[in-house]
Amino acid sequence: MRPSIKPSIKPSILASGGVLFAIMAAHGLLETARDALFLADLGAGRLAWAYLTIAAVALGAMRLARRWRAARHPRRLLIGFLAFAALGTGALAGALGRAPGLAFVLYAWTGLVATLVVPSFWLVVERGLGVGEAKRALGVLAVGGTAGMLAGSAAAAGLGGLVPARHLVTAAAGTFALAAIAAAVLVPRGAADAGLRAARGPRGVAGDAQGRAARYVRLLLALGVTSTVALTLGDLTFK
Repeated sequence: MRPSIKPSIKPSILASGGVLFAIMAAHGLLETARDALFLADLGAGRLAWAYLTIAAVALGAMRLARRWRAARHPRRLLIGFLAFAALGTGALAGALGRAPGLAFVLYAWTGLVATLVVPSFWLVVERGLGVGEAKRALGVLAVGGTAGMLAGSAAAAGLGGLVPARHLVTAAAGTFALAAIAAAVLVPRGAADAGLRAARGPRGVAGDAQGRAARYVRLLLALGVTSTVALTLGDLTFK
């Protein structure tokens, strides 16, 4: 029988689900606008170069993010990345009307934002709830993320018939700003510190946990690489 979620942490889980909803809604808007602008302005022939650029940008972003995460509070880092996403997306939205060639930059920007924001969100959840509670809450959080992605895509489909695609980028910037506000208001200030202290525990227990975590990370890495290759090939073929 699967352990139930503790009533005391349900508000934190619901708050985190709301933040993830806003993040994924913004990503859904931005991704739809990115694809529409890229295919209209540059054509499908340059998609392979766009994917390679995203891969290079994501690798560089992951290296920088690892350094920042070691030195900064996870909650502040998430809020900072969301504010950065809102400002950068807004700047691109304003520039796209004057330079349509920036659709390529927008494609890479979408990958950069996802690389910085999404892992930072899960780090806040893991530090705030602990690994065990975070696993139990995964279903609830996944519902929030999926609903946000669907809401963002639906909003993009509705707005796409009324306004030019570049205005969807503006809407995504505003939604990222809302996500930053939600993270600042809903995520408790001391949650990540408490989760980090609980995760450390006794040295022997911590060593065993680190060994299991390393194996888990390797499995996730293999799954992530395989699924990314499959999804990228399918995406390229479809477009």
